[in-house]
Amino acid sequence: MYRLSTPQEEREFEVFIEALFKQDNPIKVQKELHSLNVPAPYRLRIKVLYSSVSVRDAVDRLVEKGKLQSFNTESGTYLFQTMIGKRKPIEVRLPFFIESFEQQDLHKNVQAIIAICKTNQWNVLRRLFKNSYPKVVPILLPQAELIQSARRLKMVTGHSVNVRALSAKESFNGEKGTFKKSVRVWTDEELERALHSIQDRRQIITSIDIEFFPVIGGQTHVRPTAICKIRKNGEIEVTGSYKLAFDAVAKQIAEVGERKLRFFAGRGLRLSQYKPRPLAINFIQPVFQKTDSIRRFVQILSKYPKSMHAVEHGNPYAHVKLTDIYDGSSFDVWAISPSRIALMPGLKASEAAFERLVDYIFDQFREGQIADYGHEGKTLESSTGQG
Repeated sequence: MYRLSTPQEEREFEVFIEALFKQDNPIKVQKELHSLNVPAPYRLRIKVLYSSVSVRDAVDRLVEKGKLQSFNTESGTYLFQTMIGKRKPIEVRLPFFIESFEQQDLHKNVQAIIAICKTNQWNVLRRLFKNSYPKVVPILLPQAELIQSARRLKMVTGHSVNVRALSAKESFNGEKGTFKKSVRVWTDEELERALHSIQDRRQIITSIDIEFFPVIGGQTHVRPTAICKIRKNGEIEVTGSYKLAFDAVAKQIAEVGERKLRFFAGRGLRLSQYKPRPLAINFIQPVFQKTDSIRRFVQILSKYPKSMHAVEHGNPYAHVKLTDIYDGSSFDVWAISPSRIALMPGLKASEAAFERLVDYIFDQFREGQIADYGHEGKTLESSTGQG
């Protein structure tokens, strides 16, 4: 891969990228992205987002507030300008493009932010959208969803799919209890074999680098069409074919995210006409048989970020009241059954707040299967076609 080696080359490339995003037609922008070779240290980056209105409408409101500039209304391109660094501030001019999934029959609630930039520039743009929560919501992929999406890529693309590397968290037992360690593993394994290895080691994936090799007549090409780093927060870093990355990888994330957030939607008592619509997190094995597990679960909920909490019971069962500071959503979280957590929504319980709480429980405690409480056959997996 070609690498830009001087500040002058980087400035010229960034001017070129601005010209690409300034075009007056989204089809022209897409066409250029499909054929563009991006030199290091730049990467083509995709972030799949959800909004209760549409991502583009939410971004237009940021323009109205003066936080962004509209590059071209027709093509849906924008410019984010800011300064980074304290000792020697550097101006960042970061154009980006909003691409929808309408051709993939997905609703406008889920759209993707496309940018070509270096890591430090991307982090600034990520921060902008993080601060726009809950108007704009990231698609968060628990382990099961990330693995299911990865498995479907081979079928969807017709390519041979290999795992190049992965970042994960592993649990270790020490003298002071269980602790987690972040690991980065480099490999060159076929997808299914790599996933079995991950499950055997009880690793929790935070990102996975996947290579796509064309296959013709049973013969596999020696060079990949694309390499995609897929993060559990709905981000994709692309080397190679943008079209394959968007049509296959981003679409998979968008489908899972849209259906999951729709599964969470409309459960607050006001929206449900005061008919309770609780969710359950079910576990295959009992996890609350010991008092230590219940106490640990209560401690985890007590540390839930950006929330207020009240512990109603911590022994012999768990009952914690939570209020999400971001949007006022509230929940009663119960752990009475040895193998189930109940999430009881309050007057308001947005899909964004549900997703954030479930992701926190999965990340800090353990992952389970999401279902309608009292209707165990109606699971998130069955609604997303991943069962």
